[in-house]
Amino acid sequence: MLPADAHVTDSAKMTPDQHELVLVQLQQASNEFYRATVHIGNHPFIEFAGLMNKFIDIVSKRTSGEVPERIFGEGGHGRAASTAASGVT
Repeated sequence: MLPADAHVTDSAKMTPDQHELVLVQLQQASNEFYRATVHIGNHPFIEFAGLMNKFIDIVSKRTSGEVPERIFGEGGHGRAASTAASGVT
């Protein structure tokens, strides 16, 4: 379990084991969301579950060093953060 004061934005403070635990928990949450949306039958939300899985896959590859840090921009908060930091709109 993660420390009570650990948040997703504090990922730089997490140990590799904590990162792995977060990835497992994110995948579990995504799987539960997918099952619920299939039961409901709302296709856009089913597709959103696929998007969540892609995000988890990218974060997993980043954690393992397979994805360069620059893809995540300044502070690791995605393209929007790096675009804002560069002054590009």
